[in-house]
Amino acid sequence: MKRTAFVLSLCLCLALGSCAPGGAPDDDDPPPEPVAVNIIENAASVEVGHTFQFHYSVSNTANTSCTWSVDNVAGGNATVGTVDGTGLYTAPAAVPTPAQVTVKAVAVADASKSDTATVTVLAPPPFTISPATATVPAGASQPFTTTADVYWSLEGADGNTAPLGSIGTDGVFTAPLAPPLGGEVTVVATSKTDPSIHATAVAAITFSNASFHGPYAFVFRGADAGGPTFIGGRLTADGAGAITEAHLHIYQGAGKLDAAPFTGAYQVQADGRAALTLSDGETTKTLRGVLASDDSAHLIGSGPVAAGSGEIERQEASALSGSTPLGTFVFGYDGTDFHSADDPKRGQPIAAAGRFVISSDTLDPIHDGIADINRNGQWIEGGDSGSTFFGWITYQGYGWGYMRLGHTLGADQFAYFMLSPDEALLIGWYGSLYLGETLGVIGRMARQTAGPFSASSLSGALADISHGYRAVPVPTPDPFVPAGPAFSAGVVTANGAGQFTSGLTDTNVGGTVGQGSPVTGTYAVAANGRGTASITAGGLTNTTAVYLASNNSAVATGLDTWGTGLSAFSPRTAGPFGVGSLDGHYAFTLRGTLTSPSTDVSGQILFNGLGALAGAVDINAAGVLATDVPVTGSYTMEATGRGVATITAPAATWTVTLYVKDAATVLLLGTSFPSNGTLVRQY
Repeated sequence: MKRTAFVLSLCLCLALGSCAPGGAPDDDDPPPEPVAVNIIENAASVEVGHTFQFHYSVSNTANTSCTWSVDNVAGGNATVGTVDGTGLYTAPAAVPTPAQVTVKAVAVADASKSDTATVTVLAPPPFTISPATATVPAGASQPFTTTADVYWSLEGADGNTAPLGSIGTDGVFTAPLAPPLGGEVTVVATSKTDPSIHATAVAAITFSNASFHGPYAFVFRGADAGGPTFIGGRLTADGAGAITEAHLHIYQGAGKLDAAPFTGAYQVQADGRAALTLSDGETTKTLRGVLASDDSAHLIGSGPVAAGSGEIERQEASALSGSTPLGTFVFGYDGTDFHSADDPKRGQPIAAAGRFVISSDTLDPIHDGIADINRNGQWIEGGDSGSTFFGWITYQGYGWGYMRLGHTLGADQFAYFMLSPDEALLIGWYGSLYLGETLGVIGRMARQTAGPFSASSLSGALADISHGYRAVPVPTPDPFVPAGPAFSAGVVTANGAGQFTSGLTDTNVGGTVGQGSPVTGTYAVAANGRGTASITAGGLTNTTAVYLASNNSAVATGLDTWGTGLSAFSPRTAGPFGVGSLDGHYAFTLRGTLTSPSTDVSGQILFNGLGALAGAVDINAAGVLATDVPVTGSYTMEATGRGVATITAPAATWTVTLYVKDAATVLLLGTSFPSNGTLVRQY
């Protein structure tokens, strides 16, 4: 199962310190790249009277429009078929001679640039399938019938790797538990007497309660007028709307609740948006969210949880093995001291990154730990004054347990929730009766693989996204003001020899926006995977501590004085990119709440591959929830993979910066309000 890696920003410290926009090009800049047209599907077979949607991209120009033709006839005709301005081809009523025709797209920006695709027009089969189309909720069944004696089979879209469901010899189709790529499954009936003859039907798959099934772990960061709340736990969803076998941990200024049993219910809508209700018999927590697949969802708060955001991910069967994890792990966490008036570090933010070893040694199960901690802009290097730390770990059941990390001067008590033998979500706590301090954090740990490490362990294109905080003045001012939020997203290229040779980053620090700032810098990596990086963007240079979990994947924290936050690198797909790089239905999340209530959004948005978008979202604006909000808009995409989306809801319009990470994931930076998030392709 694909897991969410540590994906946070290289340039968080730069976001905290400066938000200068990118510089203007100089006279030595290379000439622009030539316009390029690419039709994604180079061939298609289309039955007479049916349609086929070609997808395309136009790179290196702001004008991404094309003119289309069929066999050099503009727009086509009734003999060879027609094609509209979006690339939608409609086959003629009869098979032409020859049966193959050529569809061509020509760039409006440069008529010398074009691409072609071949269409084979097919005669109708001597039998048909009934129904020809059907909408089937995930996990549900739909019978298909035909008058011929046939074999039944299923086909998915080109490039699909997701399950398609199943179909029996009687033609009864059972839908997969989440929509596959393209959202459709083609049902194929092949003649037993002549296998060259077949008919097809289409099953459109939607999400349903069956999409949320089995064991999951989750963490959530919320805030209301009383301060921040950190929630973590695990649950089992029955696939029919009920939650069982659940334990909830809540850490807040008033105290903590550990491993409280709870039950709940949920409802998944056709587009993947969902509502969850969790109750321990005395209090009820309600959450909204959107499923990216049947393996994961992004959460926002509603009801008593007020504002906030989080994530929920499937626990693999191997994560429920009944024992503590073993091996070397890299971790990262962040949070704040609570807002209680008598806490001497009231509201101060904290972030940490590090590594430790878990062994079967009963006297010293966690050892050789090192961490870099930034508490309110004060760097604590390598644990307690540079020494290693130790700790212990227990297993409680259902893939979760407790950890203690000694002498780290940060959060030292954790509940962990295994997602797999290699990865876990964390919720942490520190409380000192002597000092009067209490803080809460959430985070993640991942098994460290590969190694020994070196500068070559960071090489090539990397993506980054971050969240962090401005430092709180010391002593704490009265009236108290929570730490200001800072967000960033961007991309960077490492040369494998200690240099960041290029990159871009966008930042939003408390509403002050920096756009498209160039990034350069240097880095060094020790054999144990700990490194440091010196990063320059927007005219400011800062330092960060980096811990590699594997080659090109690392969690990090800033070492400078104006604030703190969590950051990391992850591999990025090479370009060039265009508006066609976003094509499909995406789970959309923007999170703005860190230390105080802000705006958090989740929902589903369709990007059509041509620069237009539409969908429906749920919005929590500082504790005020609006559901089923329709949105429309447009988006652009540069060859670098940086783009801008304008999203319009009935009451507001948002501008969001886009950075393509890979075919399934786009990183987001909110510019209309401080936030960041992701687009994760559903289908």
